[in-house]
Amino acid sequence: YVELAGELAAHGRFARDGEPEIVRTPGYPLLLVPGAMTGLMEAAAIALQVLLGGLTTWWVYRIALALFEPPGTARIAAYLYAFEPLSVVYASRLLTETLFTCLIAGFLHGLVSYLKTARTAHLVGAATALAASAYVRPISGYLPILVAAGLVLRALRRDPERRRRLAHSALFLAVSLALVGIWQVRNQVQAGYPGFSAISDVNLYFYQGASVRAAERGVPFRQVQEELGYPDYEAYLEPHPELRDRPRGEMYRAMGSEGLRTLAQHPLIYAGIHLKGLVRALAAPGAIEYLRLFQLYPPSGGLLGVALDQGILGAAAQLLRERPAAFWSTLALGLVAAVGLGLA
Repeated sequence: YVELAGELAAHGRFARDGEPEIVRTPGYPLLLVPGAMTGLMEAAAIALQVLLGGLTTWWVYRIALALFEPPGTARIAAYLYAFEPLSVVYASRLLTETLFTCLIAGFLHGLVSYLKTARTAHLVGAATALAASAYVRPISGYLPILVAAGLVLRALRRDPERRRRLAHSALFLAVSLALVGIWQVRNQVQAGYPGFSAISDVNLYFYQGASVRAAERGVPFRQVQEELGYPDYEAYLEPHPELRDRPRGEMYRAMGSEGLRTLAQHPLIYAGIHLKGLVRALAAPGAIEYLRLFQLYPPSGGLLGVALDQGILGAAAQLLRERPAAFWSTLALGLVAAVGLGLA
């Protein structure tokens, strides 16, 4: 992210190693441009992220105020978010979470406001915020279709204003998809890659596909990743020499296709892995991030491979043996996360 921000600040182009960047999207590097221009990367980024965290807290307050009558409920919601451990720690990390969460909260506020008032300005604002969030983390690029489907179903249930609401649903979909589609056109023109971000192909091959292969063979997840050539793409190209002199976009497309084939061949294995991953994501309280911030835990790596190989209980047992401080801090913050999930 820092390298891409520097390229934007110095040359006004989104590229790396002389080639158009198609794995990462430009949302978060744009936030880092002021830091790149001033030479105060960490200070500028953290200051902006603190402001974004404050804005997210305000969005949470406004959303709760629109949904619940007593204003005290909205204040409680705002306090819960303001002191939520993950939202606090990520404001001090050069990562996308703070900006992405702010944009998603802005989208939700615009959507709730539209449902309350039926004003198209709120709907267009929601669509714009949702599209902007996809430029930060591409996973939200799928949400416009789901949201538009929900708006259509809602419109069909309300006879008096059915046509108007259906038109609004189409407007939301058109604005959000058009804003996302602009980047896909850029990728196709500059790099011959038809997708929005090649990170999806990388994940399909080196993470989802690798996890299925590891489960099928009964070997460690990290071992399979290394065998597939992660993180050195040169190792990937050795068994794929036909891709060596082709545009980088073709390599990513080949990765994605092979990853999808692996999932299609073992759908039940992958479904189990994915469901367990959802549970881990919901249950992770953020203690490891705090330990990394204070240099009490390795900056990279961690328990993902252990959790995939041995399950959550196995990972917890290893953490207790090897890093008791991480275990007990995870348990303590886990209680905080449990309260939040319970209240939700």
